[in-house]
Amino acid sequence: MNIRFLGTSHGVPLPKRHCQSFLIETDGGDYLFDAGAPVMDILINENYDLKRLRAVFVTHMHSDHFTGLLDLTCLASWYYKDMNFQVFLPEQGGITAIKSYSAAIYSNLSKRVQLKLFSAGEVFSENGFTVLAYHTDHMDATSNIAYGFLVKTSKKSVYITGDMHRTLKDFNPLLATEKTDLVVAECAHFEPSALFEKLKDCKTAAVAVVHVFPVEKYEQLKALAPKLPFKMLFPNDGDVYKV
Repeated sequence: MNIRFLGTSHGVPLPKRHCQSFLIETDGGDYLFDAGAPVMDILINENYDLKRLRAVFVTHMHSDHFTGLLDLTCLASWYYKDMNFQVFLPEQGGITAIKSYSAAIYSNLSKRVQLKLFSAGEVFSENGFTVLAYHTDHMDATSNIAYGFLVKTSKKSVYITGDMHRTLKDFNPLLATEKTDLVVAECAHFEPSALFEKLKDCKTAAVAVVHVFPVEKYEQLKALAPKLPFKMLFPNDGDVYKV
């Protein structure tokens, strides 16, 4: 299993960093987690074999995690006709937005692109690749919903925190009890020292920090890294980590 970091920025793109999107690559196909723009352009520029995409999972409906999905679904519908994948969204509004966008640009959404609503618990399981969703409080001030994802195969597991609450009250306690091979953690909504206090108890082989705001936090995070009992990664767009 590889994780390819397509976009590692926070709420807006930065020079050399696009909005959040990660591709998990397996022998049986690939799975996209979040779809910040311009994810379709990135995949095409990397000569990615679009037929390999099996499913897309969106943590929450903020634009930096979602808007790249509009072009991906529409281009798959009318141009890249050998694409066939499922899209898992946390709110009905996301499904409505994709259908409305498709209609507005006169692109009939193909049945090869299956839009599905998910909630907490097991979201997807196919050929030994399982995705479970865990609620976060990132959007607790609204009626909207946000999730993190645990990805499991027979041999490996990756946890993607998604965006979390500013107090980190929703940092998943599972990470202190269940071993993982990689945790992909954001650091935009709290201080690096607060994230450090949560991470130090994680039973993981490595942590990759993304979605960092402001970018000056990178220096604080790198200073804290040697104090943690596992490898710390600070991926750039285009980096690939073998899990």
